[in-house]
Amino acid sequence: MAAKGNMFEKIVLFCAFLIFAAIIVFFAVDYNSVDENNASSGTVSLQYLTSSKAPYQSQSSEANSSVTSSKAQISVVNINTATKAELDSLPGIGPSKAEAIITYRETVGRFNTIEDVKNVKGIGDKTFQNLKDYITVK
Repeated sequence: MAAKGNMFEKIVLFCAFLIFAAIIVFFAVDYNSVDENNASSGTVSLQYLTSSKAPYQSQSSEANSSVTSSKAQISVVNINTATKAELDSLPGIGPSKAEAIITYRETVGRFNTIEDVKNVKGIGDKTFQNLKDYITVK
């Protein structure tokens, strides 16, 4: 009877090991990088735990972080004269908010202070806090 109990324990330990290994592989697979030579076969390259990027980080997060880092290198933009492209380069400002700033500027007139940008629909205190170091009205 002791042999059956010992065998059962071995099976349980083996199953636990398999589940643990599956979890490790799941978090180690980089789903965003497919080997281009084997793209048709769907070969996925593994990203090991020594990587600087979290393997489970979503692609949209990566895209947002790259946009944010490129926007962090911008110079000060005059919101009274900026083009849509210049406004779009500001942190927290995308194409629709850039267009809203231009529309506001054309209908209401010049911004007298940088705080006036909060009067534009879609730009609140949080966006302004990220934006204030990058804009001017002079």
